[in-house]
Amino acid sequence: MKNFLLFSTICCCALVSCGGPNSSNGQVSDSSADSSVVEGQVDTTSVEKVDLYTMVDGKFFDLKGNVKKCVLSVYTADDNGNPTSSKAESETTIEFDADGKYSVHSGYDNWNCVRNDNGSINKFTWYCSDFGMEFSDSVSYNNAGFPLTFSSNNLGHQTFTFEYDADNELVSKSSTATYEEGVEGKTESKYKILKRDAKGNWTKRVVDVAEGTKEFGAADYDYKRYKSLEVRKIEY
Repeated sequence: MKNFLLFSTICCCALVSCGGPNSSNGQVSDSSADSSVVEGQVDTTSVEKVDLYTMVDGKFFDLKGNVKKCVLSVYTADDNGNPTSSKAESETTIEFDADGKYSVHSGYDNWNCVRNDNGSINKFTWYCSDFGMEFSDSVSYNNAGFPLTFSSNNLGHQTFTFEYDADNELVSKSSTATYEEGVEGKTESKYKILKRDAKGNWTKRVVDVAEGTKEFGAADYDYKRYKSLEVRKIEY
C-alpha cells in the first residue's frame, strides 16, 4: 500500500507517494516543539491580521505573507499531542520564487504542476522511481480559493476532501481509496492549531488520525488511530 504525504500544507497538500518523502534524522531544535507542548495551547498574541495570502500559491500551501521557504517536520505524538521522539519521522521543504510560486519541493523526483487560467495549480505530477512511471493528481478548489479535493488514479484510486471553518482554517481531511492489492481504505484527519507566528501562519498543530482498511467485500473497516505533531519553520 502506498505511503501518503500530508503537506498542507499540504497543502495541506496531500500527495500520493511511492516510497514517501525523504526521512529526516533532524531533531526538534525549536523549544516550542519539545515535550512541553500542551494540546490546545494557542499563541495568537502578535498575529498581523492584515497580512493574508498574498502569494500565488499561498492558499494552495496554506501560507500567508511572502514566504521564501517552509520546512514541515512531522513527529509521532502521544494522546496529548506531545512528541514521542526528538527526531522527526519526515521532513519536507518547499521554496518559492519572487512571484510567490513554488520552485522547490523536496521528497519527490521531478515534481511539477499544471496551472489554470488564473495561475492556480490544477494538476501536479512527479516521477515514481519505485514503479518507473510518472504519477499525477488533480485538484479542485472551493469558492474561497482553497483546495477542496485531490484525486489520484495511480495504481488504484484515491480522493481527498478538505473541510474548513469560517476563517478558512483547515479542520479536517478525509479520504477514500481503492488499491490494486484488493484493499479499500478510509481515513479521517482532524487538525488543531497550537501555535502561530506573527504573520498568522500556524507553526505547530496536532493531527488526530483514524486510518481504516478492509478487504474488498468485507463489512467493516479495521481502524488504526494515532496522533502526529506537525511543526513548520517559515522563512520570509
